[in-house]
Amino acid sequence: MTAETTRATIIRATAMTIAGTGPRLRAGVDLHVAAGDLCVIAGSFGSGKSALALTLAGRMKASTGELTVLGHELPRQASPVRQRVALANNTAINALDDTLTVGQHVAEAIVLNGPWWRPWTTHAQVDAIIARANAVIDSLAPTNADSNADSTARQAHRLEPLWRDEIVASTQPLPRLVLGVVLALMSAPEVLVIDDLDVLRDTDDRRLAWASLLVLTTQRIPNLTIIVTCQDTRELGEAVLALAASHADGSLRRVTVLDLDLPAAALPAVPALPILEGA
Repeated sequence: MTAETTRATIIRATAMTIAGTGPRLRAGVDLHVAAGDLCVIAGSFGSGKSALALTLAGRMKASTGELTVLGHELPRQASPVRQRVALANNTAINALDDTLTVGQHVAEAIVLNGPWWRPWTTHAQVDAIIARANAVIDSLAPTNADSNADSTARQAHRLEPLWRDEIVASTQPLPRLVLGVVLALMSAPEVLVIDDLDVLRDTDDRRLAWASLLVLTTQRIPNLTIIVTCQDTRELGEAVLALAASHADGSLRRVTVLDLDLPAAALPAVPALPILEGA
């Protein structure tokens, strides 16, 4: 618990409430997230987990309480927060368009994140981003093969690479999620928010996604903080147990979980998974 306890707190919420959400958020929550953490907001449908994630991202306003993100007070300083916090695959704000190709999505992201005077891109630039996404997809294959689950069933769970001319509607769910994450990271945000990991209906997909997020690194963002919402953290726990031994050097991302279905009295605001703190 040495280096992790010294990292700066970049998200701090105190007695924060959000109207129209579940009872936990209406009563108020306290939340502290350190730089580089994986913060998981869990809860059933209607608990307010998506609203909380969007509030932390500067896209919604809290009803009461105090909230500071990356040194900026919200909602007064929402604009700089939105510039430094990216959303991936949020169906209400930046869902991928099923009618567009992978290449069209990538080209649009390149233009949006490039200089204003260059509203175009090249096939080479698009292919470079797609190759980056496919590298992430390829990196999931060893986890797939090394699982203790039945090898025949695991081998049947193949992840196809992304192709420039492929319609997004035809992509597999996990590669589609990877594409959304890679596009969001193009703006070099300090915080990445991924809403509803349960969009991955397959258990193996969720396990692989959690494993990837636990070790995700990028040269442009050395201390990326990730916020994910979900209903069930079971596969997250499995991924932590599977990776803990091979990342005993502390390279595994520190995980905190806030379960909005539990009353505040029954759960600390941000309990760390014990295995990540050496307990």
